[in-house]
Amino acid sequence: MRTATRAALLWTSAVAWAAGIFALSCMRFPPKPPWFAHQDKIVHMILFGVLALLLFLAFRCERRWTARLCFLVASLAASLYGATDELHQLLTPGRSPDLADWFADACGAVLFAGVAALFARGRPALPGARAA
Repeated sequence: MRTATRAALLWTSAVAWAAGIFALSCMRFPPKPPWFAHQDKIVHMILFGVLALLLFLAFRCERRWTARLCFLVASLAASLYGATDELHQLLTPGRSPDLADWFADACGAVLFAGVAALFARGRPALPGARAA
C-alpha cells in the first residue's frame, strides 16, 4: 500500500473513531457491555487508547518524526480530546463530566501510545513519509 494511501486510511480511521466517541458522549444512556457494571474506567481507557494509537500511527506514517515525538503528540491530542469530551457532557442532558473519567482517558492514551512507541523505537518512519 502506498504511503499516502496508508496515511489517508489512518487519518480517516482516527477521525471516525473520534466521531464515534462523540456520538456515544451525546447519548443519554450509551450502550454498555454486560460486564460494564463497575468497569467504566476500563472502557474509557480502551476508547481513548485506541484513539491515541490511531493518531500515533497516522503521525508516524505521515511524518519522519521520532517514535518519542509521535508518542507525545498522540497522547496529548487524545488526552485533550478526552477533556473536551467531558466538558461536552455538561451540555448533554442526563450526563455529567467526571474528572476520574478524564484521568482514565488520559491513562489509556498514554498506555496505548506508549506501547506503540516501544514497538516503533529504533525503526525509521515509513519510507516516503514527509519530513516535519
